[in-house]
Formats: sequence, structure tokens, C-alpha cells
Amino acid sequence: MSRSIKIPYRVEDLFTVEMPEPLLSLKPRLTQSRISPDTIYVETDVGDVLVRPLIGLKNNINRPWVYHDTSRVCFDNICKDLGKISKAAPLSDNTAIVISEGKSYLAELSEDGIRARSVDVKEIIGSVRYVDRSVVLIREKGFRKRVLAIDHGFLYAVTSFCMERRDGYAAVAFETGGYTRIYFGAEHGGYVIYDTNSPPVACTMGYRVATIALRNRGSVYIGKGLYLETPLRSVGIAWIPEDRVLILYDQKGGWLLESDLKSLKPIARLPGRPTYLGKLGDSDSHVLMVNGELVVIKGSLITKPEIRLDSYKYVSTNSNGLVIDSGETLAIRSVEGKEIWSVKKDPDTLCGGYGDKIVCIKRNMIGVIEPSEGEVVIERRAGEIPGIIISGCRRIQGISVSGDVDVINITRVDGDIEIAMAPRVLGRTSRSYIELGDIITKHGVEVEIVAEPPKVTIEHARIVVSRTGLYVKCNSPGYAEVVLKISGNKFHDLYRYVARVISKGRVIGLSTFHLGSNNRGEEKIELRICLEEAPIEGDAWLEITAIKGNLEALEGEAFYRTPLVVETIEPIIGVSLEHYSDKSEITVKVERPRRVDGNIYVNIKCTNTSFEKTERGSGFVRITVGGCEVPARIVTAIEDQGFKWIASREIHVHELTQCIEEYTEMAGIADAMCAKGGFYKHIPPISHKDLSPIKEAKIINLPGRGSQVLIIAERNASYMVTALKTGYVVGQGRLSPGVNIVNLGLTALLEPLKLSIFSGAAYREYLLEPENIAEMISIALRTSYKLLEIMGGLGL
Repeated sequence: MSRSIKIPYRVEDLFTVEMPEPLLSLKPRLTQSRISPDTIYVETDVGDVLVRPLIGLKNNINRPWVYHDTSRVCFDNICKDLGKISKAAPLSDNTAIVISEGKSYLAELSEDGIRARSVDVKEIIGSVRYVDRSVVLIREKGFRKRVLAIDHGFLYAVTSFCMERRDGYAAVAFETGGYTRIYFGAEHGGYVIYDTNSPPVACTMGYRVATIALRNRGSVYIGKGLYLETPLRSVGIAWIPEDRVLILYDQKGGWLLESDLKSLKPIARLPGRPTYLGKLGDSDSHVLMVNGELVVIKGSLITKPEIRLDSYKYVSTNSNGLVIDSGETLAIRSVEGKEIWSVKKDPDTLCGGYGDKIVCIKRNMIGVIEPSEGEVVIERRAGEIPGIIISGCRRIQGISVSGDVDVINITRVDGDIEIAMAPRVLGRTSRSYIELGDIITKHGVEVEIVAEPPKVTIEHARIVVSRTGLYVKCNSPGYAEVVLKISGNKFHDLYRYVARVISKGRVIGLSTFHLGSNNRGEEKIELRICLEEAPIEGDAWLEITAIKGNLEALEGEAFYRTPLVVETIEPIIGVSLEHYSDKSEITVKVERPRRVDGNIYVNIKCTNTSFEKTERGSGFVRITVGGCEVPARIVTAIEDQGFKWIASREIHVHELTQCIEEYTEMAGIADAMCAKGGFYKHIPPISHKDLSPIKEAKIINLPGRGSQVLIIAERNASYMVTALKTGYVVGQGRLSPGVNIVNLGLTALLEPLKLSIFSGAAYREYLLEPENIAEMISIALRTSYKLLEIMGGLGL
């Protein structure tokens, strides 16, 4: 397997600027200088950086970090609180002047930390630190309040001065003792130094050039390989050392001038002072920014590209064209607007032109990009532990791997990246997404990883269950017993192996185990897996899977699967009774395909007492019972092969049951006793109240329907209703349990009745009184009035 990622650029160089931890609170930002594109400078939101390493694309100078925030001055990681700091200036790599709350201090780094002592400085006017010297302009305390220059440790009285710091460069000039000293160069880096005999008036900087306006002698233009004094008051816009061309701007007339250091010629008239962005290749076209607009000048021809600067994050040039950073896209365009090259990019990365290349900065990383096609090749890694090798990624900084794999390690070997990965589940193809991040953007590709699982050999495997009992160790219906051998383990102890029992498509039991450290020989594993439920006969399977990380044991595809034999063990319990004159003998016998080696426990639970006995290894229990009042139950508990069965059944003595039924039907009023062998039942007498078969009886008179006798019976009985005065029988029949109605005719009953009840156990008589006559008349009147109201409402 070989995959490649086509990338429309190559990262030629990449380095990281290391910063001390306290400096990060100042929120430092690395930015490419417009004065010289090969220089990177540092800006901060809070405080200032006084001394730092030179950050250049051609060369670097390692220096300490000296900086301050609102209250602390720091030398690398060592800081000292000096109150509310308003300004500070470096004198060397380990000393600085600090102004705080109207007081001035000399902060000096020593072996014991930072020491601070008072000095007579009223104000720090300005300062600059070059590679081997500091130039600091201060105002002294006292009556005279002179301006002094501290230059390379020497103190000079200054009569006039100028200074400009911008984009990581600094120009400073000061007059002392009748001559003027001029410096120009990258801060914390190299510089040029010149002397002249005219006082400085103003310092300005352009592209690789500084202009020092002199009081009575025009201007001095200095740069690398450049020193030119002219009577002009023009400002240096750019110095092109390779062409020996100086571009000036006459602020009074608005003319852009070009000089070969021997003569001047006007190029174009501009509405304001321009900022020089660069030269386009060999076309002699100069790109400038004037009042927020792009202007391209070639010879005396001026063109304005249709590019709005306010719609882009950063616009610069390289030899191929305009380099435009829009935030999410980086592009090179011609002056005419044609896109030459483009790529998607991280919005946090800022890019600008540099020669024929591009410089990109992301946080504290700096990279040099060549806009030509590159390629990253991803190949499958050969070895026992699977992985991939990524070549062509020397400048790749960030690597992330996602998907169903775990990264074992990431190493860099001869510019290549090797990633050892283990699938989270063995035995299947795992897909992972590899994301490679360089300074511009991220590139991703999906790769497939296959890891061969070890070989599994089953020595013994079966399921033992009971559908009526319980396996005690698991508190479940049974277990699976598995003995297996595993060989060819390549993965040390990376994986957790899971043996699962499957039935009806569900996991009903599982157990996990680990293999030894890289054991290439056979390793024997013995497992006893508890089952949550009994499997279906013919549908029981053993699966083995290997998982990593926090995956649940139920997850993951199995790399091994085999059917399991199900053995069901159910005891057959037989109970026999033998009765004697005053006792009974109960025999409990347990029948199994094999002999019962465990305990058999029998408990006879009588109403008044209990009898119990335990036997081991015999398969039966014989127990003698006497004086046992029924109802009684026999409870049998069997413990064998780790299983436990409990059975309970009622003891039924036929002769005793028949005797009890006979006495109950007779409903005697004296005690009775039924007995058979060792069992008996005491039958207490039934009270007269309990002999009555009815619960309630009363006469009901219903208007228009006559009279009825309502009888609520609790059991079967015969009844007879007679008139109390005449003895005339008005109704007779059988009562059923529940509500019974005896109709007496349409005439309302006005005299009492006698209700006679006959049953096999008793004879009862009841006096039934009719309802109150006055109450009946009242009900009839209310009913009549209600009918009259209804008829009147209907118009009848």
C-alpha cells in the first residue's frame, strides 16, 4: 500500500523561536519586516522587549531575552518587581535602566538574581540595541536637565538628535562635540555607522535605507553599501543594493525620484509618501503602497492593480508577483490580477514575499516556502507491529492520527516519520485518518491497517447449565468451561483479550484475559465464564476478540468463533411416604445421570413444628415424622457440582384429607381430630353464628312493581317465606351464593314475614318487617309532584 499527498509547495526551512515563559504574558507576535523582508521582529501588547536574539532568515544571533511588563523587568526567566514601570532601556545584555513611578533604577542581572539601584535619570527619550552596543538617549535630573547619549558604555552630552524605530529596524543620530554619529541597522543585529559634522534634524527609514535630514547640509542616505550626502530634502524610500538604485520621494513637490548615485531622474508624481513593497523579478517594476492603494511603476509608466488592500490580511511581493494573504488563502498574482499560484492556508498563519520564496509565520514558528509542487508519500510499515512510514515530510510539525487505531509511538528517522499503530480490534481492517500539519495548513489521508491476530486452538470447551437450579459461584444458571492455547502473539501485552459466549445473537457471558510479554510459543489459557442465562440448544458460540483502550468488552469483531456443546443437568426428585400407627417415614430420592456427590438437605415444615436432615453422597434421605400438623410442606435442597437446586411441595395424605372434609361438612359443634401415621389435623367446633348460610335479608317495596325479599347468601341453602299471621307460604326454593330475589306480587306488603333457612349444618328462622307505611306514602307524593312538574313543562 502506497499513498501520496500532492502539495503545491515545499517547506524549505522551518525553525522555532524559543521564548521564556514570563514573556508569553506580554502576548508577543513575530512579524516580517517591511524594511527588510529577511528580518523578523517581535511586537508585544504589553511592555517592551529590550534585548532579544536576532531572528533572521539568513543568519541568527543567539542572545538573552530582556523585557518588561507593567511592573516587572525580566532577564530570560528571572524577574523582579519594580512597581509601575513606564519605560526601560537596555545598556547591555544584563543591565537596563528602568523608570518606575518617577524613580529611576539600574537593573542588573547577577548570580544572586536581579539587583536594582537608583540612578540620576529623569527620562528615557529613546533607545536601541544592536548586536554589540546599546544607544540610549536620556534626560538627566537636576537643574540643567541635559540630554545625554549612552553609547557603548560611554556618556556624551547631546546638542541635537533624532531617532526612529520601526519594523525591527532603528536609525539614530546625535550630535556631540561638534560632530554627528549615525547608526542604522536591524535591532539586535548588525548595523552601519557613519560620522558627519552637521546636526541631525529628523530620522526616517524606508526599504533598506535610512534618511538623516541635516540642519544645513541637506540629507544623508545610508544603508548596506550606501552612504550618500545630497543637498536634497528628499526622503529615502528604497535602496536596491543589487542594482545600486536609490529611490527618493520629494515631499515638497510630490515627485518620486530614482538615483544611480550619480544623477537623479523623476519617475512619477504621487499624492503622498509611498511605502515600498518590493521589485517584481527582472521586470524593473517597483510596487509601492500610496494612501492605502497599490501602485506599480515601470519606467515612467504607472499602473494601479485592481486589488483592494483593505480586503486582504497582508500584501507583499516576491520576484514572481504580488503575494496576497487573505487569511484562508495564500496566492501569487500578476500585476494584471492573473492568479499564478494559490493554496488554502491556516488563518492563524501570516505570509509575505521573500526573494522568489514566501515567508510564513505561525505563533513562534517561521518557515520559508517555495511555491512549487511537493509530495508526501505514505507507505505501510513492515514489521510485527503494523504502522506507516511517511517520507517527504521533513518540515512537518504536527501529526495526528484518528480512527479505530491507537498510536504506539512516532519517531523521525532520516527525515521520515514512522508511526507504529495498533488497531483497537484485532482481526479486521482498521481505517485511520492521518493528518499532517505544516506551517501553512493541514493535509490528510485515510490509510488501512491490518494486524494479524494470534492462532487459537481449543482443547476443551463446553457449557454446563441448569434451567431449574443456580450455579453458586456465578449466581447464574451456569457457566462455560474453556481451555484454549494461543500462539503467535506479536503484540506483547497491548491487547485485552475477551472470550464471549453468544446465544440468540446476544452476549450471555464473557471473560477477559491478557497474554504474556511477546510469548511466541503456545500459551495455555483456562477460563470459566459465568452465563447470565441458559443458551438455546444448538445456538451457543464461543467468540474471541482482542481490544485496546477503553473499548467495552461487548464491542469489536471476533477473530475466532466456534460452536459450544451445551450440557444440561437437572435432578429428578422423588418423594415416598410410609405410614405406621403413630409415625410416618418420608424418603426423598434424587436421580441423576451420574451419582450425586454433594449434599441433600430435607426440611419437613409442619404447622406446629419441623423436621430436617442432611445426607452427603448417598443420593437419598430418609426422615421419620411424628406429631406433624397439616398443612405441611417438604423442602429439598441439593448442592452438587457447584449448583444448587431448591424444590418445595405440599405433603398430601389422602386419608387425612378425606377425614377433614367429612368433619367439615358435618359442621360439628365439638372438637374433632383426624390422624394418619405421623400427621394429624385438629378441627375446631363451628359456632352457631358461623352456621348461618345468609349474610342479609330484607323486604323491599318498589312502586309499581310490588314487593320483593332480598337475600344475600354465603353458601347454598333452601329457604321458605311464610306470612307470619296466616302461615301462608308466599315463596320457597334454593339459594345460591350471592344476591337472591324472591318476588311477592304487585301488591305492597304491609305485614311481617318469616324466612326459614335449611342447610346440612343448621336450621335458622328470620323475622322480616315491611318498610314504614308513612315513608312509603311520602315517597309516592314526591314522585307524583315531580311527574306533574315534568308534564307542565311539556304543556300537557
